[in-house]
Amino acid sequence: LYTASLAENSASSTVVPVTFSCSDSDAGVNGALQYTLLEGNTNNGFAVAASTGVVTVLTQSALNIEVTPTFKLIIGVRDQAVSAPRSVNITLDISLTDVNEFTPAFQSTPYSASVLESLPIGSSVFTVVATDSDVGSNGQVTYLITGGNAAGKFAIGSVSGVVSLTQTVDRESVASYTLTVKATDGGGLFSTASLPVAVLDANDNAPACTSFYDLYVPENTTVSSAIQTVACPDADASPNSDLNFTIISGNNEGKFQIGLTTGVLSIANALDFEGTKLYTLKVVANDHGTPSKSGTSQVTVRVTGVNEFTPTFVSPAGSTVTVLEDVTVGTLVTTISATDGDDPSTNNGQIRYLITATWPYTHFSINQNNGQIRTVVALNREQWFGSYTLTIAASDCTAGSSEERTNTRTLTINIGDVNDNSPIFNPTSYSITVLDNVAIGTTLVQVTASDRDSGANAALTYQITAGNNANKFSLSSRNLVLNDALDANTQNSYALTVTATDGGTPTRTTTTSVAIN
Repeated sequence: LYTASLAENSASSTVVPVTFSCSDSDAGVNGALQYTLLEGNTNNGFAVAASTGVVTVLTQSALNIEVTPTFKLIIGVRDQAVSAPRSVNITLDISLTDVNEFTPAFQSTPYSASVLESLPIGSSVFTVVATDSDVGSNGQVTYLITGGNAAGKFAIGSVSGVVSLTQTVDRESVASYTLTVKATDGGGLFSTASLPVAVLDANDNAPACTSFYDLYVPENTTVSSAIQTVACPDADASPNSDLNFTIISGNNEGKFQIGLTTGVLSIANALDFEGTKLYTLKVVANDHGTPSKSGTSQVTVRVTGVNEFTPTFVSPAGSTVTVLEDVTVGTLVTTISATDGDDPSTNNGQIRYLITATWPYTHFSINQNNGQIRTVVALNREQWFGSYTLTIAASDCTAGSSEERTNTRTLTINIGDVNDNSPIFNPTSYSITVLDNVAIGTTLVQVTASDRDSGANAALTYQITAGNNANKFSLSSRNLVLNDALDANTQNSYALTVTATDGGTPTRTTTTSVAIN
């Protein structure tokens, strides 16, 4: 039995390092030896020189330790006798020695791994496997992470290829890693593989709601109008970051609603500044994680008034008032009053008064704040006018504002008469001539007086106040009537005094003379 070792990458014609010790004591051809390869020559890997017994590589490709690590060659040795040659068989065991010809090969690539961010340190993440077809140390693979692990979050078993956590991971900080894993065999050959590691979300973040909102919302904001989106960002990933919003307090009147998934706060029912001016809502946002986490936000809604009501006049109830003509300048005539349904503490509910038109003259003023109408000149019904018609405006809000609302009304001011004028006769005196035979009961003359006052102050009565001692005459209304017969021979002239008296208090009188010839 002979043994030899040969590198598996030996080239053709390489001599196997073995020498056979074969001899034959015969002489001549009977002692001449011849070598023949009888069996064990898998894939014709070897050849043997017939005369010398030198074994060489015949077929280099047959030398593959991974396929045929050893060859057991049976070589026949015989002499060359013509008749009855003698022979013997020898055995040659050839062991191939490995050459590091294979690079480690990663299996089942491409790789993709994931790790839950709540996984504890030391947990296994993934196992990489690389094989090497070499044998012995050349086929033994060790592993190393050579890239993508700057923070040192991962480690790998050098022999097992098990990738595990050495530190906790946080998806919200780093959502994925791409590790480079190196597989090296005992002969120094290596290969690398990329191992993407996705960090899976755990519900480790609560919604980070904006803690406070302070909103000013006009009371005429239409129903369904959005007034604010409540921001509650959640650093987790869906579905852990998906939120449901709820108003949990402050919405007893049902004035508001919030989008279940959007967080959009909107008007559900009409607001009324005169009813409720301030709402304090508490909004909670719950995420979809298990267990759920939540955040809250306080939303203060300050309802601002809009000018929705027009002033309404309430007094005076009628359209006519009266003031005496003899009042002093500045006398209060009447007070205009109006109400406004808007909040009186705001401009929208505060009323201003103004006289916008007067006929025929502006003899009156109005206080814009309290509506008091007063005289601004001395009145004289007889000199000026017996009545005035005012157009009065009641306006709210700031003058000139686009929201200003105005109502108008007319007011007639009648000038009440006072007895400030005496009767006036026209003509101022009378002179008549009559025959002394005129019949009793005859109207001799009609006296006429007028009074610039009105009503009772201008209602005149007449009487003979002098010159009628014999009662020859009487007055019937304004008619001077003969009561008794005249006689020119006895008395040919009479001088009467007629007095006109008005109905005022106190009365005023005027006299006229009536000469009768």
